[in-house]
Amino acid sequence: MHRSVRIILINSKNELALVCADDPNMRSSDGTYAGRFWFLPGGKIEAHESMAEAVYRELQEETGLGAQDLVLGPQVWEGTVHLQKNGKPWDIQQYFFVVWTRNEHLNFYHLDSWESKCLEKLAWFSLEAIQNSQEIIYPVGLEELLPDILQKKFPEKPIRIDLNRKRG
Repeated sequence: MHRSVRIILINSKNELALVCADDPNMRSSDGTYAGRFWFLPGGKIEAHESMAEAVYRELQEETGLGAQDLVLGPQVWEGTVHLQKNGKPWDIQQYFFVVWTRNEHLNFYHLDSWESKCLEKLAWFSLEAIQNSQEIIYPVGLEELLPDILQKKFPEKPIRIDLNRKRG
């Protein structure tokens, strides 16, 4: 099982940073290719890293923001997603952390080979924009989970969320 962090990066306007990607080799566990999608920044926790170190490194790579730009908050959710990557089962345990920034300038800084091929853009989204989006945003149901987070109403311990939930 792979382990990764996902970051709920919030700016001073209470907007979230989302990354847009398209990878035909990434499919749901049943083999369905859904097309282009948006998701929270983050990625693999390296063997030598704590989760907090992975959060800072992933944000540096995927948004260009350094530790000086960030305030690390709590872990609020966790879950396991079952995917197919290049036709093989791929299970990822994901840990979701809240992070705040006042720096709204985002850019891809140091992407790995998959990210360079598949990541298309970064953008800030308001809760309303997420709620009204016709595009695929992961995790499915993010718009239902966000209001408490944006109001700083955090769970006492991380909530287990369904990362395999389908849209609609």
